[in-house]
Amino acid sequence: MSSRELKRLAIAVVVLLGLWGASALFSHRSDKTRGSLILPVLPPTLKDTITILHGRDTVRLAQVAPNVWTANGFPAAPGKGSELLKAIGDSSPRDIASINRATLNRMGLDTLTAWTLVVGPAHQPRFTLLIGNPGEEYGTAYVRLPKSDTAYVWHGTLPALVQRVPDIWRDHRIASVAPDSVRSIEITRHGKRFMVARQGKGWTVDGQRADSSKIGILLAQYRSLEAQGFGTRDSLRGVSPRGHRVVTIRGTGTAPLLSLVLDSATGGFWGMKSGDSVVYKVADYSVLQLTPAPDSLRARH
Repeated sequence: MSSRELKRLAIAVVVLLGLWGASALFSHRSDKTRGSLILPVLPPTLKDTITILHGRDTVRLAQVAPNVWTANGFPAAPGKGSELLKAIGDSSPRDIASINRATLNRMGLDTLTAWTLVVGPAHQPRFTLLIGNPGEEYGTAYVRLPKSDTAYVWHGTLPALVQRVPDIWRDHRIASVAPDSVRSIEITRHGKRFMVARQGKGWTVDGQRADSSKIGILLAQYRSLEAQGFGTRDSLRGVSPRGHRVVTIRGTGTAPLLSLVLDSATGGFWGMKSGDSVVYKVADYSVLQLTPAPDSLRARH
């Protein structure tokens, strides 16, 4: 073999080794390759809206004051918006998972199936990020920028936060009434009304002595009352008169501490507070505890 042939053979071997190295680098095991996915740094008090899109679901989060957010115009669950803002700013390394467009569907990163995170106005956002399936390691998921074929592995809580169901973002608190502030509870069940009232150090039910321990259990239901979910005015269609219940809790002031209407309709019980347009989904067992029968509260001799 001539020297020229040996030289050509050596060049071919070098080329093959280079191709093999590139293939190994960006193969299915390329999770350890550091990428260059850099997102803009967001201020702690963000004036822009954060929008999450997935299928027919849309969640719009807006910060109206430090650590105070709304979700689709309703009060957001405490801490949820700030938690998302912190997760976006996570500076953990983002590893390249793939540079092959053909793998995006497998990773859940095609535009039809991915969750889309948009920070800023739709016409000129600060950035947009597509979030797909979980990665091979626990606590990771695949992400990419909309106009890029490069998929990254995101280490952190952002994917899990973005992929929450829309109702999770809203504040589920219906009421928070301190037991010591209550002076009376008026309950209407099936058209019949009765009164639970504080009497000295004890309680009465329509003037008869009440079981203080059971009144304590009743008051505890309103200390931190939360909804299962949310409905709309359409949820109240087909309301059953037999399922209509009203609770009015009063303290020392003239205005009630809580005025709550509970109606049985398709899908269970739905509640509305006086002066509030929000329709809350309330668990059946909670309704039984919130509006017990008067006899169950009376003291036994």
